[in-house]
Amino acid sequence: MNDIIAGSPADANLPAHEVLTQLLDAAIAWNEAYPIGTPVMAYPNFRPEHPAFDKHTALNSRTRSRAWNLGHGSPVVAVEGHGGGILLTHIDVITDGGDLG
Repeated sequence: MNDIIAGSPADANLPAHEVLTQLLDAAIAWNEAYPIGTPVMAYPNFRPEHPAFDKHTALNSRTRSRAWNLGHGSPVVAVEGHGGGILLTHIDVITDGGDLG
């Protein structure tokens, strides 16, 4: 997971308004750190750590939008090859100059 959203901001011990603030801040921080076109590995359904992960659903891609927040607050970003937004918690930035194929 990327450093911006490592650890879930949805801490059950926080008041709802603080959780929402953290979610909004995550999208802002993402946009400050990563421009449109950033190389990423995107996991639209499940991350590799999840037992239901299917490696055929992972996308070696680039972002095609700035991050935004859904109505309930979750931060997402759009990537090439997938319609709609993917949760930032399901995006890994490719920093090693990896080939996007």
